[in-house]
Amino acid sequence: MKVFDTRSQRHVRVAGPGERDGGALVWYACGPTVYDAAHLGHARTYVSLDLLRRATEAFHGIPVRLFMGVTDVDDKIIERAGPGRSESLAREQEHAFFETMARLNVQAPTTLLRVTEHIQSVVSCVMELEAAGFAYSVDSEAGGSGNSGVYFSVSSFEAAGGIYGHLAPSQVTSREGGPGGRVPGWKRDARDFALWKLAKPGEPSWESPWGAGRPGWHIECSAMTLAAAGSRLDLHAGGSDLCFPHHVNEMAQSEAILSARAASGNIESPDEATWVKVWCHPGPLLIQGRKMAKSLKNFITVNDLLDAQGLGSPEQAPLRHVALADPADAFRLFCLRHPYRSAVTFTSDSLTSAGAQMARWSRFVRDAEAAAAVAWAKSLPGDGASSACKPSTLRWGEREVALARAAEELRAKVAAALADDLDGPAAVRELAAAVDLGLGALTATEGNANPFPLFSVAHEVARTLKDLGFASVALPRSPFAPAVSLSDAGPSKSSASADVAERILSTFRDAVRTATLEGDSSEASARVLAVCDALRDEVCPDLLPHMDVRDKVVGDESEPLRAIFARAAGRVGAEPASPVRGGRALSSKRATTTADVLHPRQMFLNDSRFSHWDDFGVPTADSDGSPLSRSQRNKLRSQQTKQLKRWAKARNLTAQAQAELAVSIGMSAKPKPPRH
Repeated sequence: MKVFDTRSQRHVRVAGPGERDGGALVWYACGPTVYDAAHLGHARTYVSLDLLRRATEAFHGIPVRLFMGVTDVDDKIIERAGPGRSESLAREQEHAFFETMARLNVQAPTTLLRVTEHIQSVVSCVMELEAAGFAYSVDSEAGGSGNSGVYFSVSSFEAAGGIYGHLAPSQVTSREGGPGGRVPGWKRDARDFALWKLAKPGEPSWESPWGAGRPGWHIECSAMTLAAAGSRLDLHAGGSDLCFPHHVNEMAQSEAILSARAASGNIESPDEATWVKVWCHPGPLLIQGRKMAKSLKNFITVNDLLDAQGLGSPEQAPLRHVALADPADAFRLFCLRHPYRSAVTFTSDSLTSAGAQMARWSRFVRDAEAAAAVAWAKSLPGDGASSACKPSTLRWGEREVALARAAEELRAKVAAALADDLDGPAAVRELAAAVDLGLGALTATEGNANPFPLFSVAHEVARTLKDLGFASVALPRSPFAPAVSLSDAGPSKSSASADVAERILSTFRDAVRTATLEGDSSEASARVLAVCDALRDEVCPDLLPHMDVRDKVVGDESEPLRAIFARAAGRVGAEPASPVRGGRALSSKRATTTADVLHPRQMFLNDSRFSHWDDFGVPTADSDGSPLSRSQRNKLRSQQTKQLKRWAKARNLTAQAQAELAVSIGMSAKPKPPRH
């Protein structure tokens, strides 16, 4: 596992198990300054670091002990909170931040470090620096009320052999920097920075040898990591915007502290890589060519994405409204599709494209699971089957060999890509190739693919995505697992009823989907009705006895669910039985519910045939990115119009409400106001 080191400008091997205490890597990540909601720029940093952590742990077997610092006292927090509310605001925003990260499926740090809980560690570090000649005091007369405190002396650090600005040499100012080349009067060097700030009246403060005050920004991370993680870090991470001045100053003061401790005999003499072996900096997220930042007021909060799924107003061209099946996974894939150290421009199209690819992968796993289950069920004895292993469904040929090889090699190929400085684009290409191969097999065999290799590909795709932190793709159930007996859901095993019901309904859905993909429309309709009859006649009486569904057709209540549904799908020409409930026949058709009908704007968004959509959810490009013709778009628009009527009917919308809905998705002119 190699990661690019910002300091040395080369790829550095991350230490393996046994090379650190307990075999775990020791990482530190700069966390948030908790005064406002997290935006997508923050999300890109922490999702990228989460991908790196998961790649290290899940794909290379190296455990990670991650420390994260949280700045819970700062000028921004004080300004935002107002008098007496700094602590409560910091706790509120801290909780909100980690709740947001959890919604993005970012793993929690092993240890959380708060600045306010390490004040004594900060004071001790400043005292060490001052005693070693690396710090000096500035009184209120020299610095004024806003600049008095203790400062780090960069020139003293350099005189002792330290190298300042190694992380970002092009950004470091000269010692004579400042407007007109003047050094601020309270500093000895323009590069010097505050270690301890004396408090203004009404500000949060702690006692120290220099007077009541609070930590400077940079000393916080040094003090917390040295106190909690020790004097050696395998990896130090933070967004690229922290490289200068934060990490530059953090490195200088930490190396000064370690050299002072070495001089006093407390630790071994340090070298340049003793404190941090690898400095890791994910790149910025750009929007309209500029870095997304609160200071620029061009940010989109994570909750904007996860809750409303809206990215700005329709008037903001690069931030059109989009709807995604799983926005958190779409954003994670968006991050994985780009080199994590590079700046990347965020647009609604790029996020929608990632969401479409994620939906395509998820659909493949579900369809492969269903196809494998149906193929296996069809091979079982019964309904005229002469053998439990029919050659038509279990034959091995070139396609099956290719599928099996793809399943065997996928994990290793993805792991190799991730080991190369988290090469996400290469990992995505490997996953896409495996999915394309599997989809090709499903299409070529018309749903009768050999279940063994097809299931293996789907399982490895899902397992890889799961290990990378994607939450929307579940591991497929093996078609070869022992059948679930419907009697298991009886009163004596009520605790398992929910799980059994979930599997029954999931299996039912798979069977319906498979039935609709086979044959022409009339035959597919008959198959779907037959599967629905099987759920009503053969499953519900045993699962839900209180429903009083009588006249069960099939008496073998232990028959595997998939066999029931597969057999039902093949019983197209049979006359369906009509069990009665409460003395009245049950119709083979059921009423349409609001849950059955998608909003017309959303009906095409998870369709793998398309990759781009307009503001109203109508596809504009096929799965390969080729633009759709005007006639193709018109046909899709016509389907959307019919969907609008179904959607409105299911919700009993008035004509006026339906007209307003049509206008909102660009289907008609503005409705006339109702007459009074």
